[in-house]
Amino acid sequence: MCTANRTSSPWHKFVSDTKHWVDGTGSTPCINNEGIYLPIYSNIAFIAVMKLNGAKNIFTPTTDAVFSGTPLPTTTTTTTTTTTTTTTTSKNCDGVNYDNECCSVAVPCAINEGDCDSDSECQANLTCGSNNCLAPFPSSADCCYSSSDWCAKLIEYSDFLGWEKVVGETSQLNLGGKYNDKVSSVRVNPGCTLTLFKHDMNNGELDSLTCDVPSLGAYDDQVSSLSCTCQGTGKCDYGGGSCCGGSCGYLCGYGEGDCDSDSQCAGSLTCGHNNCKQFGSSFDNSDDCCV
Repeated sequence: MCTANRTSSPWHKFVSDTKHWVDGTGSTPCINNEGIYLPIYSNIAFIAVMKLNGAKNIFTPTTDAVFSGTPLPTTTTTTTTTTTTTTTTSKNCDGVNYDNECCSVAVPCAINEGDCDSDSECQANLTCGSNNCLAPFPSSADCCYSSSDWCAKLIEYSDFLGWEKVVGETSQLNLGGKYNDKVSSVRVNPGCTLTLFKHDMNNGELDSLTCDVPSLGAYDDQVSSLSCTCQGTGKCDYGGGSCCGGSCGYLCGYGEGDCDSDSQCAGSLTCGHNNCKQFGSSFDNSDDCCV
């Protein structure tokens, strides 16, 4: 092997063997496997060093030899890159497997899902409530709800005092936790019907309400489950004999019904007769609307 003082030299680390050299014709040179040069030259210092490093005497059968060589190959480091694939599984934030960090900005919760910490952890147009999740959530959990598209509001005490639980449309909802048997007044969005039940799973119907009730009276602190449905857009635009007026005192607007008298219509509107069908197909032929 030939080394050079300047390690960047192309002659640094050349080795005399048949792997790194060819003769002038491109053929593999011959090699003297017994050593280099004659023994008399072995006393020459640089030749002795070359022999010590394994140098061989390569030659060609021709008188004039031309050799072409390449330096020792550069040590190649092979780097193995491991790619880790992370699969994100969407969470189910319905409270069955409760996670107090289930909602996030990256994956915001839908309506009635939780636990959320701020409005930014709820989907667009939803609000993060306060202690408003229903069973199977713990009573302290916060769930996302729609502040504009609600069906009913359950309230702790009479006259709409105490905590307020917002409920969206649902066919069956068990209250559980601090809300079970703790509701004393309700608000019902116009056009919606709230049905209250004494037991879980909609067993033991207590009453169906279509308006705000400041005191449940005989049903006070007895509600364990409910259903709530809205037939219109949150107003009296679907018919029903108790929508205008009634115990909630809602005054119907133009094209809303069913009304029974002018006093159940807003402002100077009057209660018509069998005239609602023109305002919507959900009305019956006998429904009366304010005009």
